[in-house]
Amino acid sequence: MQVLISGHHFNMSDRIKSYIEKELTRLERFYTPLLNGQVTITQENRTLRASVVVRVHAQKLTAVHEADKVYAAVDGVMDKMARQLKKLHGKRRRLRPGRASSAVRSETEE
Repeated sequence: MQVLISGHHFNMSDRIKSYIEKELTRLERFYTPLLNGQVTITQENRTLRASVVVRVHAQKLTAVHEADKVYAAVDGVMDKMARQLKKLHGKRRRLRPGRASSAVRSETEE
């Protein structure tokens, strides 16, 4: 997975970058393959906004979270992205061909 981390009006330390990379790679357990991920940290006055854009197959998922601290903003946005990936994974599993429910099969057999 390609990872791009940037900060606007915010200085990114190596510790924060490594933490963000670790959290992004954890998202792969909810949906694979993740093609690329982009994380942007923006500081506006005392508020920090973390935004994540993840591309999977033909879709682009986006999540944004605001907090007073960097790690809280990153954790919040990663939780939101994890929920989106779980939901997408569930939809793709249900829509696979040949996986009709038993109730639908029994009605068509009668």
